[in-house]
Amino acid sequence: MQNEYGLTLPDELEGMVVLDTYMNSEASDVGVLVMGQNMNPVSNHPVIRIYLLLKEYDAVYVHQELESFTFESYGSALTFLQKLPKMSALELLIMMKAQKV
Repeated sequence: MQNEYGLTLPDELEGMVVLDTYMNSEASDVGVLVMGQNMNPVSNHPVIRIYLLLKEYDAVYVHQELESFTFESYGSALTFLQKLPKMSALELLIMMKAQKV
């Protein structure tokens, strides 16, 4: 599967849903892919996974998973997803640490 950035998803991500893709406006060879598991209104514990994207020539590929977040409800996962693009680095670090406690 390819998206508007020419990203082809690796087989191990099959079954997950692409929620968003962000390419860095300052460094166009770096971006972030946001994917979801169990992302539907009746699921228990939806998961949002964030991956680092790298661009070489005209191809964009998934380099590595940066973090995953598990939520108590679909609504809380959606709230996080809506806030993610505007979150400061500090807010994201706090969220990452809170997931591990």
